[in-house]
Amino acid sequence: MKEGLIAKIMYTLPKFYDWTTQFASLWNWEKWQSRVFEDITGTKVLEIGVGPGRLYLNLLKKGFDVEATEIRKGLADVARERARKAGFTPRIHLSSVYRLPFPENTFDDVVMTFVLGEIKELDRAIAEIKRVLKFGGKAVAVSICYPQDNNIIAKFILDIINKSEDFNLDRQFHTYFEKQGFSVKREDFGPFNILNKIVAVKK
Repeated sequence: MKEGLIAKIMYTLPKFYDWTTQFASLWNWEKWQSRVFEDITGTKVLEIGVGPGRLYLNLLKKGFDVEATEIRKGLADVARERARKAGFTPRIHLSSVYRLPFPENTFDDVVMTFVLGEIKELDRAIAEIKRVLKFGGKAVAVSICYPQDNNIIAKFILDIINKSEDFNLDRQFHTYFEKQGFSVKREDFGPFNILNKIVAVKK
């Protein structure tokens, strides 16, 4: 994956990444991540792209049977350390979203926060997510994305992010789940509606 300078620095220094996401969101990052809890209905949960592990730890604290994946070892190590300090035994796998290390129909829910914009082959990734979800299970994703209301300020901000960091935030993420046969709901929220939550049910 091609990464801009800011991303390279952030991912090379995982604790700096953790601080930067908090600062850039004006300390709303965990609040935005926590929107996934509104739609989790099962007990066995997979988090894809665990990052520094803030959501993962909150899932553990709420009693979910949760596993996670991450492609960057440094971030996975920070997440493991955060979970261990809180008294949990982390189950975090170094794995690509294109090849999840789980059998079919394993999870009640799959959650992802601020991950979809970095995935290049989104059709392939969502097909793999569908494989590990149980029938009737949900994929719940919170992302940065161009809003449905075509907000001019949002477009300006996201154009800069897209060009500088080689993200793909201009895609309509919910349509990729629809193509894979999910029943999908999308909600835009946050400043200038640049955040969206997708709830996709495997039929």
